[in-house]
Amino acid sequence: MSTLRILVAHGSRDPRSAIALQQLATELASRLGSEPAIAFLEGPHPPLAEQIVQLAQQEKSQGAIAVQIYPLFLLAGTHTTEDLPAAVTTAQEQLRISVALQSAWGESSSLRNLLRSQVQPQTETWLLAHGSRRSAANQRIEQLSAEFGWSAVFCRAEPFLGDRLADSQPQRILPLLLFPGPIYDSVQDICVAANATACLAPPLSQWPLFLDAIAQWLQVDVLISDNRASAPTRFPQKPGEIGEKICY
Repeated sequence: MSTLRILVAHGSRDPRSAIALQQLATELASRLGSEPAIAFLEGPHPPLAEQIVQLAQQEKSQGAIAVQIYPLFLLAGTHTTEDLPAAVTTAQEQLRISVALQSAWGESSSLRNLLRSQVQPQTETWLLAHGSRRSAANQRIEQLSAEFGWSAVFCRAEPFLGDRLADSQPQRILPLLLFPGPIYDSVQDICVAANATACLAPPLSQWPLFLDAIAQWLQVDVLISDNRASAPTRFPQKPGEIGEKICY
């Protein structure tokens, strides 16, 4: 039985999000053996369940398949706990085939490996996330930041980036944002308004090891489902430097 892998992103009316996700899927093809399909939860797209059904029907015409949904989400918020499971249930009822929802990328070890590669001792670093209405989701970001000795700040939750910049200035700001778009644009505007001297890194999709991290996330799930040994890590064992690699 063949497996259809679908990468699901949040989606945006800004076309940069869709362009970046399609580029990611294309670049993953050489590492995975086939190009994953893409879909969006929101934005100018049909409902997610409808997108899943359409993609699966196209693939099913060539033989029996199973569908694996990979949520490219960073926070365990309402989208991952309610909206995505509901869409997957609706799609499975219509398709009558297996549609499995995997854990979000934000829960994976590959994201932690990506962040760990950017640890710089004795460099004050803030990890910037979007923020959620669910306090538990924000607390998980704070815990993640603490693993690397960083402080957590948010775009739409406390502590707000703008408020923190008014009080102090870090040396680096690492945005836990996937793609270029309106949110990242607003972060740049906040930094300019605050006369921030910090090095603001680009979105995660522009980090040197991002593609490796996503490929590992997808392959580890495939290997586990096939009852094989986990793939070896692709990440450096020693702390890397973000420096000139990805900071503006």
